[in-house]
Amino acid sequence: MKGRGFTLLEVMVAGALFLIGTSALLSAWHSVTGLMDLQRRSADAVAVADDALDDLRLRQRDSSDLTVGNHVRFFDDARRPVSAAVPDGYTVQWVVDDSRGLTFRRLDVTVSWRGVDGRVHKIAFATFRPSA
Repeated sequence: MKGRGFTLLEVMVAGALFLIGTSALLSAWHSVTGLMDLQRRSADAVAVADDALDDLRLRQRDSSDLTVGNHVRFFDDARRPVSAAVPDGYTVQWVVDDSRGLTFRRLDVTVSWRGVDGRVHKIAFATFRPSA
């Protein structure tokens, strides 16, 4: 009885199917890890924004951080304040607006960061604070 093996064509088709399946799995893995990073960074950004809002609520009314206009603060990826922007950190921008009334100022806080996908992601929050 003669041994039966696979033909070259069968081996090539099996190899092609294996490569297609492997590339699909790697693509899915890349998508999942990107989404996991976005979720983690979004949760961190919410925590940074919450800390910034708490800090702004506790400031004295005559603080320079509460003057009308645009303000910026930077944080590293571990949510520690830093003096200048870092590539993988968070930027907290807030706008103080008192045009809506005489008794309150609106604080619009936006946290932004650059994701692993290279895009800039942002989360925005707003609060009010007595002006006088």
